[in-house]
Amino acid sequence: MAIPSVQSTTTCTNCDKTIPLPNINLHIAHCTRNLERCKSCGEMIPVRHAERHYSIRHVPVACKLCNKTVERANLALHKCQSCPLRIVSCEYCNFRLPAVELFEHHEICRNQRLSYHRCRPRRENRAQGAPRRWSEKSWPPKQFLVTVAITGAAIFLNSVFFQRKDDKGKSIHYI
Repeated sequence: MAIPSVQSTTTCTNCDKTIPLPNINLHIAHCTRNLERCKSCGEMIPVRHAERHYSIRHVPVACKLCNKTVERANLALHKCQSCPLRIVSCEYCNFRLPAVELFEHHEICRNQRLSYHRCRPRRENRAQGAPRRWSEKSWPPKQFLVTVAITGAAIFLNSVFFQRKDDKGKSIHYI
């Protein structure tokens, strides 16, 4: 059985990796010739890919929603977490609106004005899905049925009294 030898190591001054002492000269020659540290992110990259790395990760780009300039690598994070014009949902009524308008919406949102005791069960049930506006026993509400009936009557009367007729007196039907 071979006894493992204890090798001493040293740290490369270019890439900060720990290298076995017998290999350090070869490593430093290779490392300084082929690798460089990115000035923006500190990542070690091949010299031949430095320009490509910068253009993919660090070139400044404008957010299409708010026109703020961010690094390309951070654009997706900006769009979903910090862009003031990203679309978010109200936690009380699920209305979708720009994030910058959310505070004002919360101030006027009817669902937020419910008393704590009425609101607490709805908040607890949100984890199971979207809140229901009506219970199943009262669905559909009477106002909804009246609205549907009036709309249907208006469409029927409109089609009867305002029919277009051609030159021969026949009704024109649109498909």
